[in-house]
Amino acid sequence: MRAIWINSERRTLHEVDYVDYKELGRAVGGHIACAWRFENGDVCYVDDEGLMKSPRHFFRILERPDGQPLAGNGILTGRDGYTSEGAETTLDPVTTIDELRSKIMWMDRTQVASWGKANASEPAVTFTSLGPDMKPNAAPQVINTYGSLISDALKD
Repeated sequence: MRAIWINSERRTLHEVDYVDYKELGRAVGGHIACAWRFENGDVCYVDDEGLMKSPRHFFRILERPDGQPLAGNGILTGRDGYTSEGAETTLDPVTTIDELRSKIMWMDRTQVASWGKANASEPAVTFTSLGPDMKPNAAPQVINTYGSLISDALKD
């Protein structure tokens, strides 16, 4: 399978081949977590614990509404699909490297700190409990704000 590696340290994009999700984890430097699903079905994964690793390099996905900086590297795959034999697989991304380049912005620690200050009070982590009808029981509870998350991530 093919993917696009987002190397935030070198600020480059490269096509890579992979066999399984473990290889995707190695590309981002940890356990993968979905950071954004593009309209065409492509998925960007990042290290689930990237902000806890004193990151030095970041990128943003420009069409992501919250604009949150993503710590470390990313990997773009296609959507889930099936092989001609009917087995589940991940398809190659539809997005090209040039298209992806226009959809991301590289960031350094100073830019991320500034973004964190500007969005300090915005909820970054929330919890919502659902009733038996699958509707929220109450308003989401804010667990953490971007200001706290970013300031903790940028401590040395």
